[in-house]
Order: sequence, then structure tokens, then C-alpha cells
Amino acid sequence: MPKLFQAQAVPCLGRFIFSHRAPIATGEQKSLLTRAACLLASLSMTTAIYAQTPSTLPVGTTAASVAAETGFIIKFKIKLGRNADFEQAIGEVLAAVRKHEPGNVYCDLFHLSSDETHVADPQTYVIMERYKDAYSANKHAESDYLKKLRSNLAELLDGPPTVEPLALLRSK
Repeated sequence: MPKLFQAQAVPCLGRFIFSHRAPIATGEQKSLLTRAACLLASLSMTTAIYAQTPSTLPVGTTAASVAAETGFIIKFKIKLGRNADFEQAIGEVLAAVRKHEPGNVYCDLFHLSSDETHVADPQTYVIMERYKDAYSANKHAESDYLKKLRSNLAELLDGPPTVEPLALLRSK
């Protein structure tokens, strides 16, 4: 074994890293060994920190998979008197999403509200949706039921919908 690796690098780390306690031959080797031990320790800590997932994520979920998750907020302004038709059309799509899209985490319809009990604008609806990855979001966009919805929306909407993409930072 080369003398460089027979030495104790840093007293506190060296006992765990190196099995021999022979003195280091030169100051240059000691400096190199100290830097290597510090690099190893910092790499270990960095890996441990960044490899952790939030404790509340499902078992098996990784930080990388969370970062890949994507979502959208889609806002619709509905023509007066067309609320029931819109809710029916969206309800059919939501049922199809839940049945056919395992990559969908959620897809829910909301009204904007001024508080928990009052709807701020009954003609404005919001869909919040989240997907496990961009592939799942793209498959959703290409689905037959969404294509059908798009063809029927013109007669229900009072203007084009707005779509805001979301990047997931943290999940409960």
C-alpha cells in the first residue's frame, strides 16, 4: 500500500478512513490527504442532503422524481347560462383522467372564492392539475377526451382559457 494511504489524514476522520497510523512522510502528502478527507466528508454530506426526499412524500419517491413533476392552473370564463354544460363536460374529462391516466396525480375543478363559503365569480372556473412527469402531461394533452372537450369549449367560453404552468418545489 502506498505511504500516502497508510497515514492518518485528520485525527477525527482518519480513524474511520484509514486503518494504519503510520506517520505521513511529507507535509505535501499530509496536505493532499487532508484535502481528500475533507472532500470525501463534504461529498458524503452533500449526497446525504440532496438524496433525501421530504419526509412526507410517499415511500419510494425521490427528489429527482418530485422535480420532474409538473402541473398547470387553467382558468376558464364561462358564458352566462352555460355553467351546467361546462361542469358536465369537465366532469366527463375528470372521470376519464382518473380512469385512464396513472401519471396524473390530481385534476380538480374549482370556483374562485372570496372565502370558504362564497363564490367570488360564478362564471370563473379553475382547474388545478398535477402530473408525475412531462410525458404524462403530454399524454393527457393528446387524449381523445381532451380533444373532444376542446372542440366543444368555444360555445361555452367567454374568451380563451388561460394556462399557467407550475413547477413543483415541495409536496406534503
